[in-house]
Amino acid sequence: MIYIDPESRRIRQYYPDFFAEMSDGTYELIEVKGDDKIEDSVVIAKAEAAREMAVASGVEYKMYAGSVIMKSRILETVDSAYQASLID
Repeated sequence: MIYIDPESRRIRQYYPDFFAEMSDGTYELIEVKGDDKIEDSVVIAKAEAAREMAVASGVEYKMYAGSVIMKSRILETVDSAYQASLID
């Protein structure tokens, strides 16, 4: 997807970290960012572009701070959901 970089004012390409099929058949675009980058203007511009594309495509967009990923079992839950979808 494309976004406008607020610092350079140029059109740039952006690829979220993960595109996951959930066990219920829905899809999610998932981005993981360092805690210190969540409020960065470029990260915000990418997130806005991803949300617009996700809404238009019927996909959910989620951004997680690195500390949340490290302290929780989010990735295990996503992995379990993916494995369950392979079995179904």
